[in-house]
Amino acid sequence: MSWSSIEKVLYGVVKTCAVLVTFWVVALTFMQVIFRFVLHISVPWTEEVARAFYIWIVFIGVVLVERDDSQIRTTLLLEALPVGVHLVLEIVIRVLQIGFNLILFYGSILALGSETGFLSSLPHISLKIFYIPMLIGIPCEMIYQIVHLKHAKSVIYRKREVGQA
Repeated sequence: MSWSSIEKVLYGVVKTCAVLVTFWVVALTFMQVIFRFVLHISVPWTEEVARAFYIWIVFIGVVLVERDDSQIRTTLLLEALPVGVHLVLEIVIRVLQIGFNLILFYGSILALGSETGFLSSLPHISLKIFYIPMLIGIPCEMIYQIVHLKHAKSVIYRKREVGQA
């Protein structure tokens, strides 16, 4: 199985999950507004579950952002530097990103193993639900970071050629 077919499947799964989780956040938030302001009923679990899903959106969404390399960053200084220096700094930045994500992934494994609390309004749902998206999103994000690291040189040269044309 080639990387492009694996990447298509990974992208499809992640995008579908992001759409579904976003739908549930919107639905839960809408329910909360209806219950609280129209029906005058307090339903606290909707807020807590929406917050948990929001964390899922962040860590699943970052995979989509990393795939397209579309995160917000200021590149004015990097692009003003000579190509060789730009390439070295780009590699250092990518390696630091991967290192940070490895630390975050390790920390989420430790937190998942030690967390014993429950959501206050839903005592049967563990707080571990907040750490699961990190265990899913971070490895996927690192895969794309490694791919970007591998192609850094050709991307920098291509951007320079387009910018000079």
